[in-house]
Amino acid sequence: MNTFRLFILVCILAAESKATSQPSVVWSDMYTNPAVSTAEVIGIRVVSTNFVYAWGEANTTNGDRDIQIVAYQQDGTFLWSALLDGGAQADDHPVDLLPSPAGGLCVAGTLTASGSITSYGVIRLSANASELWRCVVPNLTNLSETVTSACIDDEGRVYLTGSALGTNGYTGMRTVCVNTNGVVLWSDEYWTHHPQGDRDAAGTAITTDQQGHIYVGGVTYIPNAPGPYHILAKYPTEGPRSWLVTRVYSGGNRAAFVRAEGTNVFLSTNDRMFGYSTNGVELWVSPAYVAAFPWLSSVIGMMIDTEGRPYVARTADMGKKRYSLVKIGYDGTALLNDYLESNPYAGNQYLQDACMDQYDNVYLAGSDGTWRVGPDGRSWWRLAPIGSEASVAVNDSGDLFIGRMPFITECYRPSRDDDLDRDGIPNGWEEDHFYHVTGAAAGEDTDLDSLSNWQEYIAGTDPTNPLSIQPPLKWTGTSLLIETSSLERCYFIVSTSNLLGAAWTDETNQMGTGAALLFDPQDAGPLKSFKYDIRLP
Repeated sequence: MNTFRLFILVCILAAESKATSQPSVVWSDMYTNPAVSTAEVIGIRVVSTNFVYAWGEANTTNGDRDIQIVAYQQDGTFLWSALLDGGAQADDHPVDLLPSPAGGLCVAGTLTASGSITSYGVIRLSANASELWRCVVPNLTNLSETVTSACIDDEGRVYLTGSALGTNGYTGMRTVCVNTNGVVLWSDEYWTHHPQGDRDAAGTAITTDQQGHIYVGGVTYIPNAPGPYHILAKYPTEGPRSWLVTRVYSGGNRAAFVRAEGTNVFLSTNDRMFGYSTNGVELWVSPAYVAAFPWLSSVIGMMIDTEGRPYVARTADMGKKRYSLVKIGYDGTALLNDYLESNPYAGNQYLQDACMDQYDNVYLAGSDGTWRVGPDGRSWWRLAPIGSEASVAVNDSGDLFIGRMPFITECYRPSRDDDLDRDGIPNGWEEDHFYHVTGAAAGEDTDLDSLSNWQEYIAGTDPTNPLSIQPPLKWTGTSLLIETSSLERCYFIVSTSNLLGAAWTDETNQMGTGAALLFDPQDAGPLKSFKYDIRLP
C-alpha cells in the first residue's frame, strides 16, 4: 500500500526581478500669458505634499527677460503665476527656487537693477506670490556679476556664489549671505593673485550641512599650470571664510557640484569625484569616469543616497554624448558607471536634470526622455521625449513632475505594477492592503501569522488577516488538489522520498486560475512526500 505524506507547508520562492510598467500621465498644463512672447522652463520644485512650482524665464513684450514662476497643487489645480522684474526692464536670470522653512519661496539669481549692470539678487515671496522683500546685493565694481549657484539653510538664510568682474578684466569668486530680512549679512571675495598675473576665479556650486556650515566649489586659473584649479571653501554661518583649498590636474577641473554629508564633503568635476573632510583635508580621488572626451562631458546633478553615498548624473562624451550615472563608494571607488541610451545609432543625447527619491531611485531627464534607474543601476523604464525635457522632480508618493520646453508642466503617476520602494512588492498590492504605494514593510509580519508581508504577496494572501492562509495540499485518491489558486502565480508540486536530506524534485506545475488546481504526480511511490511552491511567473 502506498503511503503519501501531504504537506500543508508552502514554500514561497523569490521571483526574478523584472522591468516594471511606465507611469501614466495624470495632468498637464502649458503656461501662457499675453504679456509674454515666449517662456522657457528651467526647473521644477516640489514642496511638501501640496505644491509644485515650475520656474524659468520669459521674454516679455517689452523686450526683456524676466523670472517666471507658476504654482500648482500637486493634483494639477492651478494656483497662481508671477512674472518678476529685477527693476530695470532688462534681463534677469534665476538660478534656483528655494522653499523657505517659514513658508513661501526665495528666488535667487542674477538681477539687472539699473542700466546694464548685473548683480546678485534674492526675491522673497509669500505662499500666495506676494513679494515680501527684495535684496539686490551691492555691486563691487559696477561691472557685471553673475550668480551660478544658490542654497538656503534651515533658518531661511540664502547663500549665493558666482563671479564678480574686476577692473583688471578678470573675475573673482564672490560668495554672499542674505539673512531672513533681506539684508546682506556678509560677503566674501576670492581674487586669484599670482606672480605671473591675475586670472579668472568663479564660484560654481554651493551647499550647506546640518551644522549650518557652507561649502563653495569653484574654479580658478593660473598661467602655465597643467589645468585649471578647482576651489573648495568653507564658511561658518556668520562668515568669514574658514579655509580654502585648491587642487590642479589636467582635464575638466571645474567644480560642478558640492554636497556635504556627515563628516564628508563631496566635490564633483566633469570627470571624477573628490572626497574631503570638513577640515579641508583631501581624503580620496575617484578614478576618472570612463569617457572618450571627459573635458567635453558635463555634470548636471549630484545626489546623496540614504546610506550617504554620492551619485553623479552627467552628459558623458563617448564620441557621442550620452546620459551617464555614476555611484561612488565611501572610499572613492566607482560602484556604478552606467551609460544610458535608447538608440545606439541616434545622435547626441543631452541630460538636463536629475533628482533622487527617498528610496534611492534616480530620475534623469533630457533630450532622450526621462529615465528611472534603480539603486542597483538597472533601468526600470523610460518615458520617450515628447518635447525637450528640461527638469524633473518627484514627491514622496512617487509622482513624477516633468518640466518640458517651452513652459509645460506634467505629472506622471507610478503604475500599480511598479515597485517604487524596491521591496519586491508592487505599488498596487501595497496600496490595496496598506493604503499607500509604499505602505508595506516587506520584512514585517503585520498580521503575526509567521509570513512576512513579502511572503504574503507571493502567496496571494491578505497580510492584515491572520486567518488568510494558503490552502493545504490534499489527496483525492487519484490526484493532488489545491482548492483555490491565485491568478498570475505559478504552482509547483515538488516531491522527495527522503525527508532527512534528499533534495526536492519538481513533479509538475500549473499557472493559477483563481479556482482549484489538480495535479497528477509522476510517481506515487511508497513513503513519497509532496509539497507545493508558489512562484511568480
